[in-house]
Amino acid sequence: MYDALLAPLADDGVHLVVAAVALPNPASLALHHACGFTEVGTMREVGRKTDRWIDVAWLQKLLA
Repeated sequence: MYDALLAPLADDGVHLVVAAVALPNPASLALHHACGFTEVGTMREVGRKTDRWIDVAWLQKLLA
């Protein structure tokens, strides 16, 4: 799925893409790492899910 999305972006000259993953979510982090994303930071307690605060991991991938 990411290949189909990112290839046209790279063709259009997009330099960098970012992703945000609500934590904990090891499966999503593994998917993003497998697609070449690198974790660049974590924002602590910025969202709420099921009545609790959650952290969000930021990832990025250079396309060009």
